[in-house]
Amino acid sequence: MEKQEITKEAYFVNSVFLAKANNGLKAKLKRADIPSMAYQSWEFLLSHRINLEYEDERQSAALIAAAIAKSDAAGNGTLSLGQALADAFKGDTNNVEEDSPASQRLRRLIACSSVEELLQVLRPILQLIDGRLPGNHLDYSRLLRQLWNFHWENQQERIKIEWTREFYGRKGKTL
Repeated sequence: MEKQEITKEAYFVNSVFLAKANNGLKAKLKRADIPSMAYQSWEFLLSHRINLEYEDERQSAALIAAAIAKSDAAGNGTLSLGQALADAFKGDTNNVEEDSPASQRLRRLIACSSVEELLQVLRPILQLIDGRLPGNHLDYSRLLRQLWNFHWENQQERIKIEWTREFYGRKGKTL
């Protein structure tokens, strides 16, 4: 039997889900995406191999930890970011039209050119998805990997294309 290796992203995400059982730690993780309170989560981040000196890595992990701690999810989901954004507006009429709220959020997301900007835009989108999709949860491991890769300029376009394809792909539309 072949032993399957767990990625750093999956290890971190699974650890955050397990940490939700500790109410004190859960409260600290909920505040991890607030810059003035993020230091409270640093011990947890360090213990899970997050390099605090790399701002993009630290802030991305903090955002994902906060999103998981705030959600009612019991484990990592299967929805990609683009799918979840489209599904969050599924009941709205014309939710993939050019001027729909869902499309506007996607366009704002793919207009980001830095990790810092992306995290600022993504925070309310994650809250919206969690509020509108009870029971359907994001693949936080995949999203964290995308966030960590976003700082590489040659990866940004690929990640943006993935999100766009996932968003419109759920509707059967072509790009």
